[in-house]
Amino acid sequence: MPNKNAYILIIFESIVAIVLFSFVPIIVKIVSVNVYTIGIIRLFIATIISFLIIQKRGDLLLFYKYWKILAVTGFFFFLHWIFFFTSIKISSPTVASIGLSTYGVQLIVFGWIFYKNKFYLSDLIAVIIAIIGNIIIVTNYNFNDIRSFGLMLGILSGFFFACIPLINQKYHQIPLLLKSFGQFLFALLFYSFFFSKTRWNLYATDWIGLMILSIFCTFIAHTLWIKVITKLSITTTSLIHYLDLPITMILSFFIIHETIDIVKIYGATLVIIANICGLYSQWQNDSLISKLK
Repeated sequence: MPNKNAYILIIFESIVAIVLFSFVPIIVKIVSVNVYTIGIIRLFIATIISFLIIQKRGDLLLFYKYWKILAVTGFFFFLHWIFFFTSIKISSPTVASIGLSTYGVQLIVFGWIFYKNKFYLSDLIAVIIAIIGNIIIVTNYNFNDIRSFGLMLGILSGFFFACIPLINQKYHQIPLLLKSFGQFLFALLFYSFFFSKTRWNLYATDWIGLMILSIFCTFIAHTLWIKVITKLSITTTSLIHYLDLPITMILSFFIIHETIDIVKIYGATLVIIANICGLYSQWQNDSLISKLK
């Protein structure tokens, strides 16, 4: 049986990544720049940081061996960001996160289809509880046309985000930081086609927000998440990602004063309970760690 300490460490790293992710929709909503400028700045900084590290480690030579795979993950990552950022801008951080939260279900379905993953009854119950929690939060919103469109973009963002773990688990032999570098680099390349749509009259607060997004929420968070989705089982990754919604909801309340009430709190509580139950089940069944390697 794998070391339980390894479980604890990877779960801790996954939660750190999720907390950092939860700041993304808040900051994206606050900064005054558009989705293209946000993406290019975040990716440029994260790409430079990861390049300097892999060059020092000597992993850059492997880039030429795996560049096609890295290009695919970069393309999916680019689409995930475009749809997610647009969803945030036209609706709200919570609405966008509601759409993205479908990532969990989509990832599990992908796992069934492509990898014939074993799925325990306790896993199914945990996922159902998490979905119910999200539905409770959703039904407490008054969705107008623009919010409904934002929700659909969030769901589409979740689809492309769910494609990435399947690739990372299949090509688990690619070094972690090389995966990060390739994902950032190729996503930046696809963003560059929209450079004419960027604008650069940024305020000081915009630069602060973008630096936080670039260093903490891109380089650190996504590098951790790549490690998580490579090592953890798809079910476990799916369950943990559901924490993004209640955390984002809480941050939205405190930072941008988005309305929160007892119904939303109840829904968020169900999501957290589902994660605790699901992770405990995975722990007991020794299925936290991916068996694909």
